[in-house]
Amino acid sequence: MRFVLAIVSTALLFAACGGDDDEAYDTFLACYNDHHNVEALPADQAIVVCCIEHPLGSAEKNTACGADSAACVTYVTAQQTNATTAEIMTGCTTYQSQH
Repeated sequence: MRFVLAIVSTALLFAACGGDDDEAYDTFLACYNDHHNVEALPADQAIVVCCIEHPLGSAEKNTACGADSAACVTYVTAQQTNATTAEIMTGCTTYQSQH
């Protein structure tokens, strides 16, 4: 019985922890605020997650932030986040290397 309980508990834990990579956000800012303010990711990491892992508005995932780091910096800067210029540049450089 304990073995069955352990398996069920483990399955529930994995189900609760994952699966929102394709969650769509209406705006980049909504995505950024969720990952940075709610989940407490550093600003540059929240930028990468939003640029790569989520559909944003009408854009498919991994497309909204542009084709290169310069386009990403322009896009993210226009989104009115609380990220500093350095955090945006770091996030966009990482985005470009993982894009």
